[in-house]
Amino acid sequence: MNNTSNILISTGAFASLLYTIFKIRRPFKQHSFNTFAYIILLLIMYSLVVRSFYFFVDKPNISPKLQGFISTYPSINLVICSYLLSNQWVYDLLIFIHGNQNQFLERQIKVFVVTSIIFIVIIYFVYAISLPQNFDQQFQDIFYFIAIFEIIVSLLLMCSILLYVKRIILFNQRYGRFAFALGIVFIIANVMAGSLNFYLGSGGYDPITQLKTTNELLWAMIFIPFFVITEFVPAITFAVVMEKYGEEQSPNNNLPR
Repeated sequence: MNNTSNILISTGAFASLLYTIFKIRRPFKQHSFNTFAYIILLLIMYSLVVRSFYFFVDKPNISPKLQGFISTYPSINLVICSYLLSNQWVYDLLIFIHGNQNQFLERQIKVFVVTSIIFIVIIYFVYAISLPQNFDQQFQDIFYFIAIFEIIVSLLLMCSILLYVKRIILFNQRYGRFAFALGIVFIIANVMAGSLNFYLGSGGYDPITQLKTTNELLWAMIFIPFFVITEFVPAITFAVVMEKYGEEQSPNNNLPR
């Protein structure tokens, strides 16, 4: 099988990783991120690093577990990042309302962060034990598992925009618009990725694999834009938004850290 499309996807992931690092270097040095933003950034970078090894997929001697990991790890990270993005908006709104010096609020936020980390550990544990041992129905089941979570976090992000981002806009319109744009990008990415993973987990994996074998050009025309929209664009958008957050942060802007 010609591996050109896999190499192009790997190249796109690596280029997105370099651009993300380039865009966040200044706010990172300025410590402009809150806790959730730091975690989201790390997860996005891990996803792009793993996707950069996509050229290993479909190799004759690759193990089912490794192929499953390279194929699905960015998707499970998209789920976690979306959940944390919703939490970040709650964090930001509380800081806008109560200010940075409220000690009781600081303790509550620490508990909030700990519970989020516990959620991440649980998701990773379930994901790890779900990685397939062979190329059978179990291999397709992991796509179905991820699709369910992607649809759930899509709904969570929609509700969070209505509940939190709209109120953030009242405190800082520019900041709120950044948050709104980022939320829309992540919702689109989750809906698209969730739809495909649902199809792959419902018996569509074999037809898609056969398409790649028989007509790689058509496969590439469909799936390279898919990877761009569901993985590369969210990463780049997050980096750009974080850069704008850093530019906005000043004593006069009252942006949360």
